[in-house]
Amino acid sequence: MEKSSSVQSFKLLPAQPRDEEGPVFKEPWEAQAFSMTLRLFEQGCFSWKEWAEFLSAEISAAHEEGDPDLGDTYYHHWLAALEKILADKGVLHSEELIQRKKEWENAVLRTEHGKPIRIEESQIHAHPHKNSEKAISEHPYIETIRRYYHGCNTADVALIRSTFTEDVVHYFTHAPPVRGGDALAHFWSVVAPKYKYFFVLDHGIVQGMEAVIEWTLNLTPKETGEPELIRGTEWYIFRDNRIAEVRAYYLNRHAPYPQKNFELLEFPYQERGYSFHV
Repeated sequence: MEKSSSVQSFKLLPAQPRDEEGPVFKEPWEAQAFSMTLRLFEQGCFSWKEWAEFLSAEISAAHEEGDPDLGDTYYHHWLAALEKILADKGVLHSEELIQRKKEWENAVLRTEHGKPIRIEESQIHAHPHKNSEKAISEHPYIETIRRYYHGCNTADVALIRSTFTEDVVHYFTHAPPVRGGDALAHFWSVVAPKYKYFFVLDHGIVQGMEAVIEWTLNLTPKETGEPELIRGTEWYIFRDNRIAEVRAYYLNRHAPYPQKNFELLEFPYQERGYSFHV
């Protein structure tokens, strides 16, 4: 087994394979994934607390799906968590993450067992995407939506709930609305780990008490096991600096759509003054 010699700047994580000298690795690629994460942490891409949250969420989701937790899948979860935290932080765009994953998988296939996996430096060096979250105006409403997405990505019920009003309503085009802060926070804490997806906020504008954003969703359907992207937009209404309403518009080919007109289910169009005549 290989050992890491660079473990002084952070605290070891629970359940991480280790011995009395520090973390241990069964394969060279595990040590490389570990070193890559450490490098990004030292560059300030994320805090170690944030990393621990993402990794714990990924491992918990795997346990719920029946992972026997024998230790041989730990760094597979590590890589999945690394992809998600980089997208959540806007360090890499979702399309770039999928490309990097393919490059890594191809490198693994080309590498002889027991040999270090070689990937070009340009392929693993994180850099901000021109349309990443970091390019978005630092408006308080946009920051609240970011925190909301971060809570969804990590299944953090308390964080999700802190962004909502008591009577928040989330409208969908393919499902009935979810009403109430507690209900909506619980909804996302269950759905996100189940379907292994994470949101990235790509662009947003704010006017008055409303905000409109565009997002990208990285989803790995159970049917295919292959990552794919879904894009959508959401219209937010804020009250007292918290989210009071969300209207989500997107097309997910894996979800049933009971209607053909793509309207928000149970949304009070007529009461709100929307056009109601053909």
